[in-house]
Amino acid sequence: MAETKNLMGLNLNVDSELMAEAAKEAIIAGVASGLEMKEALIAEFVKSMLSEQVRIDDGRRKEYSSDKCCSRMEYLIRKAFSEIVREELAAMLEEQKPVMRELIRKEFQKKPVQSKFVEMFMESLTESLTNQYKTTINLEFAEKRDRY
Repeated sequence: MAETKNLMGLNLNVDSELMAEAAKEAIIAGVASGLEMKEALIAEFVKSMLSEQVRIDDGRRKEYSSDKCCSRMEYLIRKAFSEIVREELAAMLEEQKPVMRELIRKEFQKKPVQSKFVEMFMESLTESLTNQYKTTINLEFAEKRDRY
């Protein structure tokens, strides 16, 4: 319906339905003008995807001339491909987990493997003890007392 406002003795009638229709037409006109420019927008988007240089490792803009770069499109393709490969490898490993567990268990039960494992452990322990920068050995002796 019409809404009445008094302003210095004047009645201003505004039809809310008329205003809603005008707003709707303005929105439709804006969308239509945007659709007319869609080809230019798509062309500009493709051009930027092919020409913009980004770093290979993280996809951020190139900052230094020494950065290893590729186009943004190539980066996105590499990223998608690596995600697919990672997912497929995880699925394959999940399927093969029982078989791999048995193979590893059998391998560790062999005497040469066990002796090599012990040898590597002792060598690592010896190296850590002789390296003065990494070695931390704490010995504490306390007199045993009754708690009460």
